[in-house]
Order: sequence, then C-alpha cells, then structure tokens
Amino acid sequence: MGLLKALWGGATGVLGGWQGWAALFAVGLITGSLGTWRVMYWEQQAQQVKTVTRTITQIKYQDRVTEKVVTKYLKAQATQAEETRNRIEDVPAHVTPQADAACNVPLGLIRVWDDAVHQPVPDAAAGTDDAPSGLACSDLAKAFVEAAGQYDAVSRQLVALQDWVREQRAVSK
Repeated sequence: MGLLKALWGGATGVLGGWQGWAALFAVGLITGSLGTWRVMYWEQQAQQVKTVTRTITQIKYQDRVTEKVVTKYLKAQATQAEETRNRIEDVPAHVTPQADAACNVPLGLIRVWDDAVHQPVPDAAAGTDDAPSGLACSDLAKAFVEAAGQYDAVSRQLVALQDWVREQRAVSK
C-alpha cells in the first residue's frame, strides 16, 4: 500500500498544475484525432461499398439489355435464314427447266456479278462478254436470293447493334 501511495503521489506531483493539464489535453487531442481518422476511414469504406454496389447494378442492367437484344436478334436471324431457304427452294417453281433451257446467261453478266460480290472474275480466256456462261438462270436466281438474304442478315445485325447501343446508353445514365 505504501508503494502505491508513493507512486500516486509522484504521479499527481508530476501531473499536477499546467503540465498535467497539458498532458491531459495532448492525450485527448490524440485520442480525438484517432477517432476522427477512424470515422473518416469508415465513411470512405461506405462510399466504396456504394460505388461497387452501383457498378454491380449497372453491370446487371447492361447484361439484361445485351441478353434482350441478342435474343431478339437471334430470333430475327433465324426467321430471315428460314425465309431465304424458302425462297431458294421456290426458285424452280418460278424459273422452270424450260426457262433455264431458253435462257442464255452471258459471261459479261457473270463478270459483273462476281466483281460486285468480290469473287474471282472470269478472265478473257473464258470468252467474250456476250459468250454463254454455261450458268443456268435458276442458279443465277438462287445467287440473287442468297445475296439478298445476306443483305437482310447484315441489315438486321446493324439494327440490333443500334438497339443495343441505344439501350446501353439509357441504362448508363
């Protein structure tokens, strides 16, 4: 008990007066600063959580838009591909074997067509432009239908891409 009294007495002697108040003020200041920094850290973490949550929500909305647009596009593409197949199958009903026999497709037409669709163009050794190409009109009609089908496919793809961009912008605001 005597030791405790001696220590207490020494401590109150040193901490008494202005030095004690200054030490108490310093301890309070340090404790308050640490507490403030801790609160600021918690607020920063809460802000980061809000940002991450907002980002995740944004990604979910964007994924929904992508899924919606892609599903719509794939259905349209399947429909378009089926329509092209049906048109190709209908060619013999419209360009009969008799019409094929009576039709002479000139080599010049084939050269123009191949150039337009970026295929190798028959050279001059194949014959003059007015020479018969050996291609049946029905084959030419099928090629026209395929080209139109490819055009439709690219057109639908562009529309789907435009829809996707528009809807992504809407959910990104």
